[in-house]
Amino acid sequence: MEQLREHKLRVIAAVAVVGFGLLQGARLLDGGSGPYSQDEFALYGLLVDGLTFLTVALLSYFAKIERPDTLFVVGVSATVAYVLLAVVGPVSMLWMLVKQTCAGISWATNILCWMYVFTCYRPRIALLMIALGYAVDVAIQPLLGDLGTAPLVFVPVYLLSVFLLWLCLRKSDAVAAAMHEPSIPKTTLQEAFSRTRRAIVATFAFSFVCGFVVESDALLAGALYSQTVLTAWMCLGVAVVMVLLLSLFRVRKVNMDYISPVAAICIATVLALRFFGVGDVAFSGGLMTATLISFYVFLWLMFVSEAFERTLPAFFLLGLALAVARISVACGRFSALVASSVMPLDETAIIVAMMWALVITVSGVFIAQRSYVAKLGRRAYDVAEGERGGTGLAAVAGQESEGGVSGDAAALGSAMAAGTDAGLLDVSAQERALERLMAEGGLSARESDILRDFATGRTARYIADWYLISEHTVKTHLRRAYAKLDVHSRQELLDRMDEIVAEEYRQQAMRRHGL
Repeated sequence: MEQLREHKLRVIAAVAVVGFGLLQGARLLDGGSGPYSQDEFALYGLLVDGLTFLTVALLSYFAKIERPDTLFVVGVSATVAYVLLAVVGPVSMLWMLVKQTCAGISWATNILCWMYVFTCYRPRIALLMIALGYAVDVAIQPLLGDLGTAPLVFVPVYLLSVFLLWLCLRKSDAVAAAMHEPSIPKTTLQEAFSRTRRAIVATFAFSFVCGFVVESDALLAGALYSQTVLTAWMCLGVAVVMVLLLSLFRVRKVNMDYISPVAAICIATVLALRFFGVGDVAFSGGLMTATLISFYVFLWLMFVSEAFERTLPAFFLLGLALAVARISVACGRFSALVASSVMPLDETAIIVAMMWALVITVSGVFIAQRSYVAKLGRRAYDVAEGERGGTGLAAVAGQESEGGVSGDAAALGSAMAAGTDAGLLDVSAQERALERLMAEGGLSARESDILRDFATGRTARYIADWYLISEHTVKTHLRRAYAKLDVHSRQELLDRMDEIVAEEYRQQAMRRHGL
């Protein structure tokens, strides 16, 4: 039975790889919309694409969208409308705007549905599936050749991808249940969000540069290379290398801090080739497009693994990243149009400007990373200094209360600080009381650690960052610990500890007086 289940999971995973590749391949086959299309209103469609990603990301963040069912229906409906409008042909400006609106909504929602499918798999498997889907995607056009631009080819490829997506969505819950495993993040939430911000900045800059160069090529030389076989072969080479690396090293997570400088080097190399006249415009433009498409794939790899590890909404991080990517490409292309209308475009000036944009971006990302590392070092030093100022629960509680964390913590800290001089409490008595409660309740090691920190006044956010887990996990451990101890709040826990300490002092007093 176990072997049969594993066989079914492999079949479903293979279906997902092919379906995702076909969807992306259909996007490349469609010359009427997309980041590189020269359709009259393609920039408007690209903006709608980015705004759709952003809208879904916000709805996901506020828990208004948690499953892909609605997105799937919207995506299919928008694509059908787009294909019908394309078949009818241009009628008016309103017709062209509606057509590009349908295209933007269609591609964004379909991609997000596929990302939901991939977040159901363990990261090591999901990353390899995305890379294999990328290989299928870019292999379609070389296989079809000149037929790739024909509507009679584009429509069947898309319909097959939608059917396979429907199958995968039906099995997504079963896959998620089979793939479930406890995932302990290796970084704090603060570090994850810092890395995400750096990735967003890099995404905007690289996409803007590529969009500007793509539009400049179209204006200066009439170069249209996004759907060429040459570009597809370049992307296929990257895809093969990516699959090999993910397979050999069994990667579980991708860090964009490493990808950003690589992408900058690739784009700078393309600009250098253009400056020295190596190859024609189509060749350098194809390299630029391949770099940007590959960068998008690395974005998927990063945010799918991050969403799985943090149990974040499936559409939130990826929707935000792709929204920035799409909008920045549109901004880059639009900036080239504005620049061409204001002054004549000069290829050397474009290369210099884009190189400076890359230098500033990479430098900014590097400075932000170093600043964050320094901040972590200062924080670790402050914590260490605080621990030297006292021992045990009293020192920590006093330290937290100074930060205004909790009234309970402040009361506990002051009571402990009074110590035996006041004949009330001492640190060791409080620690013994807490240890006794935890032993009587049968708490696990992790529940004991978290409860001990929480009793001193630390917040759930602080504990989550310290133990590299989510706040949700901290609160789950606390609920279980409270249930075992039959308490309902931190104050009730402190009262129980006080009762035990008071009882201990009574017993000590009775022994001293021979009672």
